[in-house]
Amino acid sequence: MDVHAKHVEFVFTAYGVAALLLVVLLVYVLVRARLIRNRLRMLEREGAPRRRRPSAAPVKAEDELPA
Repeated sequence: MDVHAKHVEFVFTAYGVAALLLVVLLVYVLVRARLIRNRLRMLEREGAPRRRRPSAAPVKAEDELPA
């Protein structure tokens, strides 16, 4: 790469901004995950039950595709 080209400042700035945004997004996701994990632990200590996901409906033999 020719570091003396006129557009090199723009390219370096664009890469820097993109890298900064990725770091900010990563930090946001990690902090949010920790907050959610702490909130779940607090709710479990207080005795709040967890919701159960409904199980998938069983597949009937007639709904299966022939081999």
